[in-house]
Amino acid sequence: MIAITLRAGPRALARLKSHGLAAADIAVVPGAAGGPKALGLNGLDLALFGDWFPKAPRVRHLIGASIGAWRFAAACRSDAAQGLRELARLYAEQRYPPRPGAALVTRKVREMLRELFEGHEAAILSNPAYRLHILAVRGRGLLARDAGIRRTVGFGAAAFANFAGRRHLRHVHAHPHAHDPGGDARHDV
Repeated sequence: MIAITLRAGPRALARLKSHGLAAADIAVVPGAAGGPKALGLNGLDLALFGDWFPKAPRVRHLIGASIGAWRFAAACRSDAAQGLRELARLYAEQRYPPRPGAALVTRKVREMLRELFEGHEAAILSNPAYRLHILAVRGRGLLARDAGIRRTVGFGAAAFANFAGRRHLRHVHAHPHAHDPGGDARHDV
């Protein structure tokens, strides 16, 4: 059983074969959306941001969406390990009734993020080692509103469009937007 699949271009692969993987070589770290699956990455995040990256200081760009962005914002706190442990705890402690409405989930997540980040904003935005980039996508058509069956059909249409070819996704969502907390909004990421 293979635990990790490594994908690299020819130059990167040659470098890995000759020098191995070094923290000093890592300039960009992606973090996908994924909800609770991200909790499974907490141990890896703690190892990377609590130990491995600090041993090879350099500016790294952290690019995340949804919980990927939350993970990286937590890692940008002055104590990365504490921020990541707190995110995992707060996320795991969430409780919802069966079939919670979007308004309740939104309110609870906002409360969780406020507890995690309030008072840490300056440290996150001025971290000398990390540049946080947050990605968001605005839905179009059936995904323009977060409403029951429309959302289900919309996500089905997005999955089908993606299966047919990524270029078809433009029919179900707007261009992705990245927000650089430093103030540089980019519209074509």
